[in-house]
Amino acid sequence: MSKRHLLDQLLIEPVALHERGRTSRLKAQVQRRDEEGARIHEVSVALPEGGRPGVVEQVRLFDIDLGIKGLEVYQEQYYMPGNSRGFRSLRGGEKPPKIKWWGATHGDEWQLLCHPMTVIQLGPKDIVLVGFTTGSRWEAYLLLDTRGKSIRLSAWCNLFGRQMQPGQQVAMEEFVVVRGRTFAECVNVFARRTADLAHARVPRKTVIGWSDWQYWREEKSEKDLRESLPVLESLKPTGMRYLIVDGGWCDHASEWLTPCHKYPSGMKKLSAMLRQRRLELGLWLAPYLTNVATKVVRQHPEWMIRDAKTGKPLVRKTSNVGQCMMIDYTVPEAMQWLRNIVRTFVRDWKIGYLKLDGPSLAHYLGGIFREKNVTPVEVIRRTLQVIREECGENVIVEGEGLFGPSIGLVETQRVSQDNHPFWYHLEGQPCLKENLKNELLASYMHGRYWHNHRENVIIRDFLSPFHAWEGIGEGRKDCTLNENELQSYLSGATLSGGAMLLTEPMAQLARSPRHMELISRFLPHYEPGVGGAAPIDTFRGDGRQPAVYAMPIHRSFEDWHVAGIFNMEDLYENFVLPLGDVAGPGSYHIFDYWTEQYLGRCRGDVAIKDVPAHGCRILAIRRATGVPQLVGTNMHILQGAVDIDDCRFEGQTLNIVVGHPMQRDRKLFIWHPKDWRLADVKTDARDYLVDDRQSPVTCIHFNGGKKTKFALRWRGPGGRR
Repeated sequence: MSKRHLLDQLLIEPVALHERGRTSRLKAQVQRRDEEGARIHEVSVALPEGGRPGVVEQVRLFDIDLGIKGLEVYQEQYYMPGNSRGFRSLRGGEKPPKIKWWGATHGDEWQLLCHPMTVIQLGPKDIVLVGFTTGSRWEAYLLLDTRGKSIRLSAWCNLFGRQMQPGQQVAMEEFVVVRGRTFAECVNVFARRTADLAHARVPRKTVIGWSDWQYWREEKSEKDLRESLPVLESLKPTGMRYLIVDGGWCDHASEWLTPCHKYPSGMKKLSAMLRQRRLELGLWLAPYLTNVATKVVRQHPEWMIRDAKTGKPLVRKTSNVGQCMMIDYTVPEAMQWLRNIVRTFVRDWKIGYLKLDGPSLAHYLGGIFREKNVTPVEVIRRTLQVIREECGENVIVEGEGLFGPSIGLVETQRVSQDNHPFWYHLEGQPCLKENLKNELLASYMHGRYWHNHRENVIIRDFLSPFHAWEGIGEGRKDCTLNENELQSYLSGATLSGGAMLLTEPMAQLARSPRHMELISRFLPHYEPGVGGAAPIDTFRGDGRQPAVYAMPIHRSFEDWHVAGIFNMEDLYENFVLPLGDVAGPGSYHIFDYWTEQYLGRCRGDVAIKDVPAHGCRILAIRRATGVPQLVGTNMHILQGAVDIDDCRFEGQTLNIVVGHPMQRDRKLFIWHPKDWRLADVKTDARDYLVDDRQSPVTCIHFNGGKKTKFALRWRGPGGRR
């Protein structure tokens, strides 16, 4: 199959799927145009004139035979943060891999569901992306079908039982076809188009804060929060701003205006106390569900989603608020109720951050709204618009559900499931391993749709009595990450971009100076503008996930790259860093952050050996200048992005200004030509030590202040200064 077949000969032949599997042909109006590397398709469909009205469950826009028996594809999933994204290997006649799903019911065991896009490798440097760039009305997805000798691709819009009249034109979600030489090139074009159409909201600064969830779960109290405050205040130089109270703060986990007995001050006073300390309160809100014991259920059963079979309120036996019902926000009074709750949070309690839980399409399975011909996607979008209106411009809104209708209405969005301090779940399913992969692969969204959010950063070396293996059995204990896993976790979070929330009892954490030093390795957060680290070794040929990621760093004094090489497997592995693909042709110094090792002046492909199981290598890649230059630090993971304010070689002197908020036991690693020697050091550091045992790299080991200046004067060949 050629690219031209997909791009220029894509045949739009819409088919309606009605109740009980009946199908019929639809008339289509198709507009195509090329913009910024994408072929855009705007499609409207209609039942044939002269026929009868009908209920349309779904519309298939096209179904094509790719003509290829084996493919490697990228599967995106925008349903819920817990969905798995990644590369999959497909072959005709073989079932695709089973993937965990939240909120999707389409396809069968022979079909791989992609929502809202997929990326397909047709050949070397021959990549095609097909995907939907809007998602505010219908549920739009693609299916890759492997049941035949070759693989088929189809595109669908779920209309949720839309009543259509003959001749009535109904617009589908826009989709695009993008071709490029690399995966990153294609997804970046797709993300720009998606963001522009939705008028994406990207915050000016990365959210940095603290949340109680991953230590206490629902068992925390106001007392626990207050005990962490002194340490959080000490971290304000790193950007610390928000204290977020997660689920469990109110009665029935959903009585939103009634804080429970564990918060005797109430949220208004707690918020005022935090503002006096130049911090802001954040609150968890799950407005789509409500516990069956809440006032709103007792007083307004008519506001609840109805069971499509019985007509009675639809009840879910389990949820994160207990046995629950779903609120029908097509009821105007219910929507006003939601507006009043958010208004109280913002205007009366003066929160600075709203953490939403949900929404999920799974909430609405088997249910019906009071308003006819409205879809769950539209209802979700309406609720988010109301929440956005009440939060205004000064409150950060975090989305935690369906991605499409959230773009343009939230500033930050969860892109992975809850974090836990274990690489695998007890039954063997990947946990932190899965989150690390999902966050890195979602980095193309960061700075375009919103700021990505990974929930919480767990660094403790002590156990939580509230965080044992849920649902596995009595007597289970919490666990902690080993050193390799912790380094990979923090490195991936730094490279992928997005919100950073600590989550431990901070007074306990601060008893270890190592933990406070560890925080300074990823905070403050680098503000790259658009995107995080891009995957380099995509389409490896066997469905394995990328291991090599690279992020460009731009500072006024220098541009460089930081590459992360992640070993997700359970044994030591060797990797190759394709230096040309990361940084371009030329000669580069490579410095390994975690091992503090200089790997040399390199070109082309670089062998990176013996990366430990679950571990990583974080490599600063700087173009060689031929004169003494900074090649690495032991401060921030990005080695200069936030810890160095200036670095210039002028005359025979390398001038460095260190601006990191924690400058105790710090190191600067300086490469120099073998016939150059450090002649003199001028600095306002509290103390320093020069270690030149590892030529051609000299280490300046120092303790500094808020800003520390170094003037390193060098002697060149023949004594030249």
